[in-house]
Amino acid sequence: MAVYTNIDNPFKHFNTILWTGNGADGRALTGVGFQPDLVWIKDRDDTESHRLTDSVRGATKSLRSNQTNAEATETDGLQS
Repeated sequence: MAVYTNIDNPFKHFNTILWTGNGADGRALTGVGFQPDLVWIKDRDDTESHRLTDSVRGATKSLRSNQTNAEATETDGLQS
């Protein structure tokens, strides 16, 4: 028999942020409400790859879910 846990506030475990970039480096995106273990970044108006970054690999390593290489070192993505 499966055991389920009530989650009183799902936003403590999953949240999204949408922003419009301006080409500037070093911007802080806030408002998630917690420190995420997984960040999924997708450019919604271009053909850039999906970038998934997790707390185990660190901010400069990402997985690209729509490419064949398993892991990439990023120089222009998430910094922390």
